[in-house]
Amino acid sequence: MFSRVVSRIFRLEPTKHLRGIDSYGNKYYEIPPQKYYFDRREIVKLKRTVETPNTDDSIFSAVEASKHVPIEWLSWLQHTRSDPPGDGEVERNIAKRQSMKHKVEKLESRAKGEKSRTDQESNQNKTDKLEQAEVDEWKPG
Repeated sequence: MFSRVVSRIFRLEPTKHLRGIDSYGNKYYEIPPQKYYFDRREIVKLKRTVETPNTDDSIFSAVEASKHVPIEWLSWLQHTRSDPPGDGEVERNIAKRQSMKHKVEKLESRAKGEKSRTDQESNQNKTDKLEQAEVDEWKPG
């Protein structure tokens, strides 16, 4: 009870444990469960947070920096995964996504090439049919 009163008076910051740093310089922390009191109910909750390396304190720079949080760390922050991403996991997944993007672009260009080739063939077939129809209709007099 006394510690709760003291922490409310002095607004003591709970201890944070560093869980990782990503390639953007973001630092990810885990805060041990704290007790919160709402309507005489005690809620104990584990918190996770990120500190971005933004230089100025404007809200716009904070929003821009938050766009650079990798999906693996985002899922850890939202308690979707229990353990933080391991060493190199983010980099491996980025490389996989880039490889997949390259493969998709390759397939799309191949599909466009096939489509243009089939369009040319169908246009050629239509032209041939029109020419044949004109020849069939013409009768020397």
